[in-house]
Amino acid sequence: MPRGCGFFEYTASESADLACLGLQNHPAGGGKFFAIRADHLVAAPPFTLLPPLSSSPATAATVSVSQLSPTPVLCLANMVSPRDIDSPEGYADVMEDVRSECLRHGAVISVHIPQPSTSTSSASSTALSTAKNFGKIFVEFATAQQARAASLALDGRKYNGRTVSTSFCDPVRYAAGEFS
Repeated sequence: MPRGCGFFEYTASESADLACLGLQNHPAGGGKFFAIRADHLVAAPPFTLLPPLSSSPATAATVSVSQLSPTPVLCLANMVSPRDIDSPEGYADVMEDVRSECLRHGAVISVHIPQPSTSTSSASSTALSTAKNFGKIFVEFATAQQARAASLALDGRKYNGRTVSTSFCDPVRYAAGEFS
């Protein structure tokens, strides 16, 4: 007998409960439905008190923030390539894709996509920071819980053939324009 799975998204928790009750053991195609709420399957991400060793103190600070506690600022890595955002239309398309997907998980305050500097002075700290963070997208949510929900949903997903990875960023540094 063929097996498969399906997912339904409800705006109200009570509606999801009623749907599960209505579908549970309902006959279909020579078998019966098995219905449960998917949020019961969501587990907290692995958690460690000690961040991995790092060669850079700046990286170590980012790692400890991203692994130990969610913040309202989510970093989506490996999401864009230079060709994806080389035109204003491409940039706007990626921005809209990210914003609409993230709005499913909470209130989005801001989205920032670092772009390569057009300045000839690549020695500036802004240019170096932008080059180091190219390919990342930073999304600021209203709460850390909303950012965590988005992280759980987006980490490991494919976007334009690339696997997205997520981490959390220091909101103070994000507000100061230090995208790390």
